Amino acid sequence: AERVVVCGQALSHCVAFTMRDLVERWPNNQLQKLVLLTDCASPVGGFDDAARTFVEEMTAAGVTVTTSEQLEWSGAGKSAGAAGTGASPAVVVSPMPAERPGHHDLPEVLGPETEARAKKPRKTSPTR
Repeated sequence: AERVVVCGQALSHCVAFTMRDLVERWPNNQLQKLVLLTDCASPVGGFDDAARTFVEEMTAAGVTVTTSEQLEWSGAGKSAGAAGTGASPAVVVSPMPAERPGHHDLPEVLGPETEARAKKPRKTSPTR
């Protein structure tokens, strides 16, 4: 897949952990291929500020932050603000946090060329 689209519940927690894990291991020059669908996730009640900060963090990192309506899912064209490449995306629905640590088998998502990078030790985020 040319893109990895992430959505799920909750934007302030599970989706944030999933995206931060991906961003930490994804090649820096290809972060725009990670897509966060903001209309397909919502924060846990009372954590709106954490969700807003997370979305700002992902935008600053170079992740494509868009909505499901703006995203070009397939075909040759590009939608405004989307990372449309014409290829079908891989979609990751964020799992529940009970699956931490380990959280994801990232080599399955990223492919064998980034397996070594996915095995590097995790950095601890101050928001976790």
